[in-house]
Amino acid sequence: MTLHLYEREIILTMGLYLVHQFINMNNQASHRKKQSLLFGRYISFSFLLLFVIYGNAQSKDNKKIMEVFQKETDCWNSGDIDCYTLLYAPVDSVRMLLKQNDIYGRDSIKVFYKKYWPKERMGKLSFENVKIERLSKKYYYVEGNFIVSYPDKKPVSGRFSGLMRKIGKEWFIYTDHSG
Repeated sequence: MTLHLYEREIILTMGLYLVHQFINMNNQASHRKKQSLLFGRYISFSFLLLFVIYGNAQSKDNKKIMEVFQKETDCWNSGDIDCYTLLYAPVDSVRMLLKQNDIYGRDSIKVFYKKYWPKERMGKLSFENVKIERLSKKYYYVEGNFIVSYPDKKPVSGRFSGLMRKIGKEWFIYTDHSG
């Protein structure tokens, strides 16, 4: 977890204040009790603050990643492969893992989709049981189920897994494996 500068300053300031209070307690009979109580509060506050900051950052990332999944669904269901493939990372190392080989690069992925998923074959995409796991500040692992349904034939369904990558402030599909 990486803390922003202002978050570090808040923690440092609170910590220094509490340590100062801890050191400057008078020597009354309840001195040790006050020390223990204040030290316990300091530790509790520090853990609570770190938990809130970490949890808030992670929940924002989860929300943004789920927005990418919603955009995927919207693009696919409108038959817009160009829109759909813009959700893949704009880097040469972005990849789609297939049974026989891998496809690298957003343009190559677009060519694949246009060849094997023409608009009349796209159907309606939905996702279920999406799980998101933070690997680092810029990478999240995702997995779940996909379903492509059709009005007049059996749906295509399976599992997917991959990596989401943060570039700038945006989340993109970085690796995609579906089967």
